[in-house]
Amino acid sequence: MDFTTRWPQLAPGTRRWSNAASSHHRFAAGEGCFRFDELTVGLVLTAQPGHWGAYASDAERELPLLPGSGWIFPAGLDGRCSWKGPQAIINVSLPRALFADEGVEEIRDFTVGTLDPLAAELVFALHAAPDDAPELYRESLSVTLALHLAQGRLFADRVPARDRRILRALAFIEAHLAEDLALQPLAAIAAVSPYHFLRRFKAETGATPHAYVTQRRMTRARQMIETTRVPIADIAWSLGYRDASRFAKLFRRHVGTAPASLRKARSA
Repeated sequence: MDFTTRWPQLAPGTRRWSNAASSHHRFAAGEGCFRFDELTVGLVLTAQPGHWGAYASDAERELPLLPGSGWIFPAGLDGRCSWKGPQAIINVSLPRALFADEGVEEIRDFTVGTLDPLAAELVFALHAAPDDAPELYRESLSVTLALHLAQGRLFADRVPARDRRILRALAFIEAHLAEDLALQPLAAIAAVSPYHFLRRFKAETGATPHAYVTQRRMTRARQMIETTRVPIADIAWSLGYRDASRFAKLFRRHVGTAPASLRKARSA
């Protein structure tokens, strides 16, 4: 399944038919927020090695995406993401009525992973159908995609489920990166003891809370340096670093280059 030579022929924009809709988007490097009003199946068309996402109450995390990757986002889901390079995606919106005959309960959780090849082809074909394609053709494709989803065959693999208790703490960390965070309040947010929190946090993230907070600050700083024109001193201040030299040392240690050098290379 190779979208490399096929997706550039697609027309960007939204297409609607009687029982579904599709949209094809192309973006330069950047960041943004989104919301889906209907159940949405997405398909990635270009490699996105530098991609970060945060969905619902999930904390932002690095999620490299390859062509053929995708997602299920339930109706009403809010999220945000950022990406280092150009990206191209297709989203297909499926109304709840499509699942009425399949006895499928309302999908409430998001899923990200590698789409099953047939599912990926169905998403692509829905938007790639010519303007004069019979309505029955598109309706049949959307019903087949819905059936694939109802039978749990949409993904070849998926991002593992995460500990929701720790996710609450991660979401708090993400929203308060500039603050002086402490163990006891974080454990209270997760509703576990500090001892249990430390063990579960390390199992979930692979790092101690202090190391994780520093990593997230450096990752956020790198994203801002690469995708915005905000002065580096302001970026350091926004992440809780009042000493610019300390920020620069930490950044070099974690990223491998100085903030100014990264900004210069990005602008070249």
